[in-house]
Amino acid sequence: MIKRSIDVVAALVGLFLFGPVMAVVAILVFLEDGGPSIFKQQRHGRNRKPFRVYKFRTYYQGSVSKIGKYLRKTGLDELPQFINILKGDMSLVGPRPLTEDDVVRLGWHSSVYDIRWAVTPGVTGLAQIYAGKGKKVSWFYDMQYIQKHSIFLDVKIILLSLLMNVFNKYRVRRWLELLRLRTKARALKARIFEAGIIETRRLEARRSEAGRQCTKYNWMYWQLLFESRSERSLPNIPKMSHYRAFPNSLAKSLAIFQLGESGGGTIVDQVDKSNIRVINANYRKAMSLFVKEEHRHAEILARCVIALGGKLIRHNWTDRLFVFSRRLMGIRLKVMVLLAAEIVGLCYYRLLASKLPSCEIRENLEALVHDEQSHLAFHCEFLRTQTQGKLAKHVFSLSWYAITSLAMLVVFLDHHRAILDLGISPIILLKRWFKHVALANELVVAEEELVGQGRSRMCSNRKRADQLDFIDKTYI
Repeated sequence: MIKRSIDVVAALVGLFLFGPVMAVVAILVFLEDGGPSIFKQQRHGRNRKPFRVYKFRTYYQGSVSKIGKYLRKTGLDELPQFINILKGDMSLVGPRPLTEDDVVRLGWHSSVYDIRWAVTPGVTGLAQIYAGKGKKVSWFYDMQYIQKHSIFLDVKIILLSLLMNVFNKYRVRRWLELLRLRTKARALKARIFEAGIIETRRLEARRSEAGRQCTKYNWMYWQLLFESRSERSLPNIPKMSHYRAFPNSLAKSLAIFQLGESGGGTIVDQVDKSNIRVINANYRKAMSLFVKEEHRHAEILARCVIALGGKLIRHNWTDRLFVFSRRLMGIRLKVMVLLAAEIVGLCYYRLLASKLPSCEIRENLEALVHDEQSHLAFHCEFLRTQTQGKLAKHVFSLSWYAITSLAMLVVFLDHHRAILDLGISPIILLKRWFKHVALANELVVAEEELVGQGRSRMCSNRKRADQLDFIDKTYI
């Protein structure tokens, strides 16, 4: 129905815009040989129903006329088919309408090929754009259009057809062929690169060198920390009758956070391909485990939302803004945005837990707070390695306070209803947020000698329990 409405509107607009052109073409065709300007021919329509197609006549006494050559080259001979569109015999985009002789010549008369006539034939289409390459290619493009039909595909086909009318269809086809070959070449290069035929040795050499240079950063500690928590089972959060007393905005707020916790996979791929000096195999593994732990948080929040009787969401403007901003950034800025998100979650989960009575949801929120604390320290450790020098530290501090302020503003816009319904004071939320933001800034821009003692303690041969306790005492 939508496609038919678009066809009718497009045909009316086309007749209005090209009406003067059609009148001039009709006069020129008539003046050339005195014959009729319009050529009518029976074609197969939808479900093989016959209809008469209208075109400007381009043949005279069995050969192409002078004006006909120009009309066929530019595609202007197809303009009268706007009338067929208004009658409902044709669509603006679709498979080419064939004559009975064409069907027999191509061998498409059997019922096996009925799928091609399951849609309305079109003035233009994929097969018309890539014409002249044999029946197999034409059948392939017709099936591609039927299987992948969409308004966006129709728009692309129409734009290509307009280019053919302006620049000559043979020239546009050459451009498309060159574009196809270049795309194929790029895909081949990408496969070669991914297979490691060209860059593997060079990349591994860089990583080995980076590993030798960054031994002073104990990413092994973070790897062991996240590994020790990777096998934890997911909690069971049943629906309880007293959950009905909680405001509905709480479930919606947790659903938004659940959507944010479920992402982050792209940074793992970017870290794997990065040649930053301090990144080694231990950091790559730690980052992968961190993302896995974030996905665990998403599953816990999903169970909380379901227990509260809420619904999970797939899209939210704040999540799209967060994902879009990270895609535009390098690893350093991505980690900074991740750190800002960790602080927002840390403050928000802690305040939510303080306002809820003793229950499974509160216990799980407190467990998330404990995990977010180590995430904060992990990202601060990486960012500290990237802010060496006074100028870099000042730039980081300015960027950091700007990003975190924007993040907190987004939280107020998206979660103000839950904040008000639960009686959370915005002033207290701001105070806790500023406290953690200042703490993170201090950890990142701290002088080397101030954190040297902490690093030596992390590198010592203590038991893992002592290492876990170190995070809680030193960084939080």
